[in-house]
Amino acid sequence: MSPAFAFTPLDASDAAIAHPLHALLQAAHAQEAALLGVADLPALRRSVLDLQGANDDWIGAWAGDALVGALALHTDADDEAVLAVGTLVTHPEHQRQGVASLLLHAAVVSQGRRLPLSAQVLEGNAPALAVFRAAGFKPVRQWVESQGGRRLRWLKLLRLPA
Repeated sequence: MSPAFAFTPLDASDAAIAHPLHALLQAAHAQEAALLGVADLPALRRSVLDLQGANDDWIGAWAGDALVGALALHTDADDEAVLAVGTLVTHPEHQRQGVASLLLHAAVVSQGRRLPLSAQVLEGNAPALAVFRAAGFKPVRQWVESQGGRRLRWLKLLRLPA
């Protein structure tokens, strides 16, 4: 039997939410950095104050009192008519239980039926790409950035309203 999760909006400006959210993000992004063989992802430098001051709409996944997943939406930098999934993470101890897929489904149900959704994913992050592709996101652009002596290939994905 899979565990039950509760999904709620998160107010990252509230310190009582921002601190566990930051801990979740650090755990997930550290795992992503290891997967990609990168010592320093920019997401790992994001502070609690950065979270509190950002203009993101967050959805959280809870297993009891533990925040185990989160998704952030904001206006896409390339197109104001598109919402970007800026962050989609699951705590490493709760992966492979459908948390990320359910969070993405919540975003699609709440926003993606009327607005296009985008995401930017590192090409080497196969688990993230699989979740987005399963939700109907398609690649629309790619580019390469240098990070810590490595060349990282990014993909921009887009999901049109159903």
